[in-house]
Amino acid sequence: MEVIQRYRGSLPTLTADLFPRYRDSESAKVATTDMLRREFFHEDTGLYAELSKQMEAELSFNAPMEEELVQLRMRLFSKLPKFYINYDRKIFMHMVHGRSYESAALDGWWAAEGDFEHMIPTSQRYWVRDASEDFWAVTSFKNC
Repeated sequence: MEVIQRYRGSLPTLTADLFPRYRDSESAKVATTDMLRREFFHEDTGLYAELSKQMEAELSFNAPMEEELVQLRMRLFSKLPKFYINYDRKIFMHMVHGRSYESAALDGWWAAEGDFEHMIPTSQRYWVRDASEDFWAVTSFKNC
């Protein structure tokens, strides 16, 4: 019972009706897009622009990346969302390969493993600094 009380504010199943209760609970951590953007880009010591160029070269031309940039790419991957939940449209998606989270979706929901970037409004994409630096591409690499 103690574990259930501490888990998501004692809400084992989040529904559209219960989500506000969870969001407003003491255990929930709510972050704004600006907070996430600052966190995502705070460690940029000038390598992000080079990473963007090298990712494009590897994806387009199979050009190998420098090891330092591979490590940065993996750190940035860890800061990207892995789950997408839309309570209004009853959509659940995840990008955790090898797991079957979609099997736990509630009845009436569309659920799948797959890329959901297109579902996120452009204004909420904290991993984009400008047109030349969109770091969602790190999800395209197998070794993240």
